[in-house]
Amino acid sequence: MQASYKNPVKYAAFGSCDTVYDMTGDTTSFTLDPSTIYVVADNAPARTKIAACVNVKKSGYYRIWVQELNDKSQKNESFYLSVVYPNDSLITACDSNLGPYKVVPDTTAPDTVDSQHRYAGLFFFKKGINKVLLNHYSKIVNEYPEYWNGPTDSSSVFSKPNSVHFKKMTLIYSNGVFDAALSYSAKTDTVIRINGQPVQAVPKGGDYQYELKLSNVGTFTLRNTDLMATVPDSVEFLNIQPVPTDTMGDTLHWRFDTLSPGLEKIITIDARASNALVN
Repeated sequence: MQASYKNPVKYAAFGSCDTVYDMTGDTTSFTLDPSTIYVVADNAPARTKIAACVNVKKSGYYRIWVQELNDKSQKNESFYLSVVYPNDSLITACDSNLGPYKVVPDTTAPDTVDSQHRYAGLFFFKKGINKVLLNHYSKIVNEYPEYWNGPTDSSSVFSKPNSVHFKKMTLIYSNGVFDAALSYSAKTDTVIRINGQPVQAVPKGGDYQYELKLSNVGTFTLRNTDLMATVPDSVEFLNIQPVPTDTMGDTLHWRFDTLSPGLEKIITIDARASNALVN
């Protein structure tokens, strides 16, 4: 998971806050006016809008859910959020799905309360007044065209409004709630006895196998999850499944695009202990 709040960029204050909403508990919802809280693709100044100014009592991770209007005749009402800190630094979602952004793709669902509550990302908020920005996907479509429906040339992207209107926003404090768990286990055919008890052991030059298990223990789909493992000097890897996404020196790196709640990814490694091990 990319913790993008660690390296915020300086960002000029994007207008003033007409209304400030207070976080009154771990979950706070507020109603927005869709006639004023909206962005469009065909007008450059109107592609970003302050959706809400939120007075956060305690710094931490917050999940954002939004309720939006939807027009099925407009095929590119996709958007992403960003947050401006009290010191005017801008950050993006920790659980990004396109580069540093968490893009919420357009939906063909009708405008109903149940179908239009959309999960918009996990963000780190700082204590004080944070500005939540609504950004139209057209701002980044040239760099990240994956969710655009139709041609992505400028004349096509900016020819229609494809407006995104917000009716409601909900913030949920998520500190202490972990989305992923990593477990480790090893096995070998060699057994020795210590104080009369059988214990698995790996002799010099002996083969063994160990397993890494990444589990989604949360309620949201994990995206772009990175897992890294460092190879000790005393170990030779014989076989690895699945094959790492890439290798950096003695570090193995896997990236998993998605991992749904309740599911797991298992990495199995066949290894051999070095003959040069010191007793």
